[in-house]
Amino acid sequence: MHETGQASRAAHRVTLVSTNTRDTLTLPGGGRKTIPGGPAFYIGAALRRLGLQCDLVTGDVAEVEVVSNPHGEEYIIPALPHIELPAWVECEALVLSPIVREIDVNSVPQVDGLLVMDLQGFVREPGVSSGEVTTKFDLAELLARADVVKASESEVERLTAASREALTNAILLTTMGERGALVRCNGRECFVPARLVHTPYTIGAGDSYLAGFTAALLEGCPPVQAAEKAARLTEDILRQRI
Repeated sequence: MHETGQASRAAHRVTLVSTNTRDTLTLPGGGRKTIPGGPAFYIGAALRRLGLQCDLVTGDVAEVEVVSNPHGEEYIIPALPHIELPAWVECEALVLSPIVREIDVNSVPQVDGLLVMDLQGFVREPGVSSGEVTTKFDLAELLARADVVKASESEVERLTAASREALTNAILLTTMGERGALVRCNGRECFVPARLVHTPYTIGAGDSYLAGFTAALLEGCPPVQAAEKAARLTEDILRQRI
């Protein structure tokens, strides 16, 4: 399935491979609520907010159970079929953001722009809470192609040694929730703090962050400045939920 969204002043074109979801949350009072979600929803919305054209390559909408804990949210996601991908993509950035391995790592298109990856959905298991995954994942060949990789510390730990080594040449964004993010580029690391926002839920915060970072890179910002702009964008989006 291919969907296209375009803002009135789209300066850059991004292709997003991802999935829309219906997220079911358990509320503090004991009730349940279902909301639209998934990286396809949150990344696409943030890119369009920033004035970029976003071409979405996706599959069916997935039903996701969201489990809240003191550190944020965890997700239980069923197995999904692979998204059909072309052999080549013409765009300034190709963003890969699966929710549970619905992107075949051996079929990722060649791209004439940046290759941006969110590691989270590549290192999950269907039907297993995202915080309880113990498998080691071999993504070395794909990670060696990546220009930007976003991941949490626990997600990086799920990679094989060869896959972690393949991250060396990419810009690595290690996200730390409300603390901020660590930006590693060309052998140097810089911490970019976040400003705490009290919000009912933080679902999609990492997606918005990756969208903001990608957009800033396409504008020509260096990685640390791009991370700062991404943090401010994410905070603004979270404030709108209050």
